[in-house]
Amino acid sequence: MMKVNTNTIVEKLQENYPDQTIFRKAVIVDTAKSLGFSKGDWSPLLSVKSDIRGQYDLSSVIVPLRQKEETNTSTLQMQSIVNQEKSYATADPTFVPWGPFKDITKVIQSEMFYPVYISGLSGNGKTFMVEQSCAKLNREFIRVQINPETDEDDLIGGFRLIDGETVFAKGPVLKAMENGAVLLLDEIDRATNKIMCLQGILEGKPVVVKKTGETISPAPGFNVSLLRIQKVKVQMMVGSQPHQLLTKLSLKGSLFLSTNSFLHQELKIKLLLNTWKSSALSMQTLQKT
Repeated sequence: MMKVNTNTIVEKLQENYPDQTIFRKAVIVDTAKSLGFSKGDWSPLLSVKSDIRGQYDLSSVIVPLRQKEETNTSTLQMQSIVNQEKSYATADPTFVPWGPFKDITKVIQSEMFYPVYISGLSGNGKTFMVEQSCAKLNREFIRVQINPETDEDDLIGGFRLIDGETVFAKGPVLKAMENGAVLLLDEIDRATNKIMCLQGILEGKPVVVKKTGETISPAPGFNVSLLRIQKVKVQMMVGSQPHQLLTKLSLKGSLFLSTNSFLHQELKIKLLLNTWKSSALSMQTLQKT
């Protein structure tokens, strides 16, 4: 087994002369000296002479090194796939803009990375609001439903058996980052510390996929909306953070919005009228067919 320094000399020779396996003594010695090594480090490489006088055959150590590098490269390239299908929200004619809808639309339209944290009562239209904002702007929209079992494999991705081969399938978070899509993390308050993989992503930074070594950088337009169900009707001030979530993720620099009420009477009537008009149009279409 070669010494570490001798192995480093071989690696340097491979780097400088990728198409060679036979070297003159002067080349070996000069390479070793450039690395600061002594005669004891390069002398083992002079044990196998080639048919040409004054030259040495290092194929026994260089060929295995090249094969190892090629194997590592091909492994990384083959282990990463992503579903190319894109999903867009459909505009709903019954939707009535209300609450922080304008703020959400402005953030998404700006294409800046500015996470939006929305807290509100169950069933008052938080998800629908983000969805319709994306529909209005024709932006790719990826929704992930969070539960206590959601972990890194669900969000970032994991190994899957496809066509008899084990490959790394990227999850919805990486897909949204690469596509510059709007990522909606619904019911984020149900998450556990298994979602700590999102820490750097929520800061707008690139993420290193530990299982493949790839670095994924967010494309322009990528943004994250986090939704939380407010179980108690408590007024939430802009800039405040729920204690439980703060212990899991850093949401500094995020926009905090509250929807702790339902539609008031005027908007309810407008919603009912929109629903009635949509139903009437549907009935007319059915009658024509």
